[in-house]
Amino acid sequence: MEKQDNLAVLGPEDLSCEDMAKLLTEALGTPIRFEQMYSTATSNYFLAWAIRRPCPRG
Repeated sequence: MEKQDNLAVLGPEDLSCEDMAKLLTEALGTPIRFEQMYSTATSNYFLAWAIRRPCPRG
């Protein structure tokens, strides 16, 4: 099996991350927001919470 870096999740319409956050906000009745984080920031975020390896590294 080939390694796949990205996986497209398809549905009846294309939604941006902001669109998904808006739909979740409406469905859950609590504010949800999308905030893009880059790998270094993500790693630092999880390390700050003492989560050593949140995602596999290859």
